Amino acid sequence: MGGSSWNVPGAAPSLFIVGGAPLLHPETQVFEGMLAGWRDQQLARNLSKDTIADRLLAVRRFQRFTNEWPWTWRPTDVEEYTAHLLFLSTFMGATAPGCSGTGEVRS
Repeated sequence: MGGSSWNVPGAAPSLFIVGGAPLLHPETQVFEGMLAGWRDQQLARNLSKDTIADRLLAVRRFQRFTNEWPWTWRPTDVEEYTAHLLFLSTFMGATAPGCSGTGEVRS
């Protein structure tokens, strides 16, 4: 193989690096690339744009809650996030089923 670690099956260096320039914010750029790919996959499945937008928003909210990147998420992060949403729903007088799939609490 050449001197590049990108010379492997399935690698897509042009997705992340243009003209050989290093990434300025690699974690953010990879995360955004992951979400863009997931969005495209859902569009290819003919899902509604509202459904896709809600799902992307839910992932972004979860990422902000954990303050971690998806490749470091743990099962306990989901448990803590769920407990947080249940606490908010109780605090705001809503019921757990009132929590939307986007991480918002509907009263």
